[in-house]
Amino acid sequence: MQTQDAFASAYRVLAQRLLAQAPGFARCPPEVVADLIEEAVVTRAAARELLLRRNEHSDHLLLVVEGALEARIDLGGGRRHLLSFMLPGMLAGYLSFLDQGVQPHDLVAHVPSVLLRMPEAAVRRLCRTRFELGQAFQTQLAARLRLMYELHAYSLSFSLRDRLTRQLVMLADSVGVRRGEQWMLDVQMSQADLADLLGAGRQAINAELQRLQDEGLVSIGRSRIRVLDLAALRARIPEGLPAALLRIV
Repeated sequence: MQTQDAFASAYRVLAQRLLAQAPGFARCPPEVVADLIEEAVVTRAAARELLLRRNEHSDHLLLVVEGALEARIDLGGGRRHLLSFMLPGMLAGYLSFLDQGVQPHDLVAHVPSVLLRMPEAAVRRLCRTRFELGQAFQTQLAARLRLMYELHAYSLSFSLRDRLTRQLVMLADSVGVRRGEQWMLDVQMSQADLADLLGAGRQAINAELQRLQDEGLVSIGRSRIRVLDLAALRARIPEGLPAALLRIV
């Protein structure tokens, strides 16, 4: 049976590898990233656990190491709007850290997840002594702004089918579980979730998923999507619509 220390140690190694690939941090000396990881605490989150609350200040950053989180806004009456999934390698709590303000959305564990909790005070102390870390966060901010502009441009320039195809490929690459030649998305996702993510109506999403299923590219189940031919799906993404996952949402 794995001890708690062994569990934390294994996930620290994975967290360091993921963070070292993130925009900005990829240029940091390995020892700077290691110092940041050393100050953090490995934690588990149960499915549906509320991790950060909208309109409250967060005193820590979260790095997703395993699993998936929902960035969402609750609308009341059991309704909510899904803004994005936070996947392994992504940082959360970033805006509160930058401007000392409040969280713009709730952050909820979509599935059981493993997180690295970085205390704000420790991160700020390291930023004062290691200028490379401050530069890494500045690069993160620039990358987030670029992504925001790109997503707006994509919504105007590419069809819903193209954007849905890209979203499915990104999810398969990041959280897909391979079974033979098929990829099971290890995130329970409804058509309503996809509609929120892509800014489309649920009926339009259903129609596009049905077309992909009719073509043998995906299989649709109850809150589950299976990618049957990832290579063929990836080939459908038009030039100019990158499929690589930018880990900063």
